[in-house]
Amino acid sequence: MKESAKGKYPALRIIAAWYKTVGYVVSVIFVIAGLVIAKDDGITGVVMLMGLGALVSFAVFVSIAEIIQLFLDSENNTRQSAEYLKQLVELQAPPSPTQKSEPAKPAPAAPPRPAIKPVVRARKAPASQAESIRSLIKHLHGDGLSPDEIAEELKNEGLPTLTGEPEWTCDEVKAALGAAAK
Repeated sequence: MKESAKGKYPALRIIAAWYKTVGYVVSVIFVIAGLVIAKDDGITGVVMLMGLGALVSFAVFVSIAEIIQLFLDSENNTRQSAEYLKQLVELQAPPSPTQKSEPAKPAPAAPPRPAIKPVVRARKAPASQAESIRSLIKHLHGDGLSPDEIAEELKNEGLPTLTGEPEWTCDEVKAALGAAAK
């Protein structure tokens, strides 16, 4: 970033420092006044009110200073995030042949395309995997899943079929269950 965070909003930074200073000074004045009154008159109610006044004034003034500082920090973090995002977009954009020295501008967002189902290639499970798949089918069926639900689950997992069909069907699962029962 070209500008430092300290250079931004100097008036707010001064006001925040002023509030914090006033909070400390007023609190010290309240405490000293309470001690003087307690020494001279011994009035505990007034001393307690002075202590409470010191605490409240400190909390209010310092809280205001911290809230101003929070806003300043939020603004600075937002500015840094925007700069980082800009750099990220520049890094991800492919360089244009016509713009070699200037950073590439991101292309406008394309409208979302409808989801296209991927082409499912038929593949048969190797013998070492076939027994594990039969065992899985048997356990899923034992857990109460229907053959249709098992077929859907196997499709989602991308497991190859036992017969080399392009995808799992209810009949494939039933055939595997029949083979597992033997």
